[in-house]
Amino acid sequence: MKKALFTALILAFSLTGTAQDENEKKISIIENGETKVFVSPQKVTLKNENGTTTINITGENDGAEYTYCITRNDDNIDTKTVYREKDINWDFTIPFVNTKSSSFTTRKRGRFIVDPTFGFGVIGATERGKGVDLSFTNGSFEYILDRIVGFEYKTTRNSYVGVTFGLDWRNYKMIGNSRWVKDGDNTSIINYPEGADVDYSRLRTLSLTLSFMYGYDFNRHINMKIGPMVSFNTRGNIKTCYSLNGESFKDKQKNINIAPVTVDFRAELNFRFVGLYFKYSPCNVLNSNFGPAFKPMSAGLQFSF
Repeated sequence: MKKALFTALILAFSLTGTAQDENEKKISIIENGETKVFVSPQKVTLKNENGTTTINITGENDGAEYTYCITRNDDNIDTKTVYREKDINWDFTIPFVNTKSSSFTTRKRGRFIVDPTFGFGVIGATERGKGVDLSFTNGSFEYILDRIVGFEYKTTRNSYVGVTFGLDWRNYKMIGNSRWVKDGDNTSIINYPEGADVDYSRLRTLSLTLSFMYGYDFNRHINMKIGPMVSFNTRGNIKTCYSLNGESFKDKQKNINIAPVTVDFRAELNFRFVGLYFKYSPCNVLNSNFGPAFKPMSAGLQFSF
């Protein structure tokens, strides 16, 4: 009897599934006069294998995705229903089966996120002042830890906006005959002593970042993001290493006058957990009253944990 009822359900499901309004497609499951309506279904599969019948419905309603699954063993009085819901607040009940086990998760259109993303990239510079020798090939690099915490709001089916908090360590490295040096409150570029065996001279900054991004999902695995990243630059220091007359020198200087707040324009393309990013800043790294001008840009890889 139960098997006959479930077969009747499948027939009803098949027939009602073909009757769809062009403006708002619907599929209904009918049994004993009770109807469950699924709005805007995108994919429906019906499978019967080894005595087990499975119906899967996936779709989207008002920009929110849902997944609905019924699995029944036709030779067993017991039934199993598994239902998962994403980005939607519907609460379906299933009047025609006995629920043995279930799982339920939900995510509203707006959500808080914790999705740490680590990035590594090389740094170059534009509009460089006199003596600033920075390029993508001379060893300047950065570490990024983004999306430590944030908030996203889904605007359409495939797009969203969000703000995330992160950290950014940048190392501006020169390997030629010029080096960074702090002279009082100023940051200058001077030559090494004559006859010095040069290793490197780098200026490092540490920043707290807020990224305001627009995102678009091309499919389940590929997405892009673009938007401004505001950096609150907390500290800067200099380290210079070289040898002279057989003696090694490591000069360290702290409290560099860096610009307190800068802005980068950022774009990224992600595939699953790996992505490419590019950043450009129209702002000078150093406080314009206390050091030479240069505007950084960077490119690299990022990995989502």
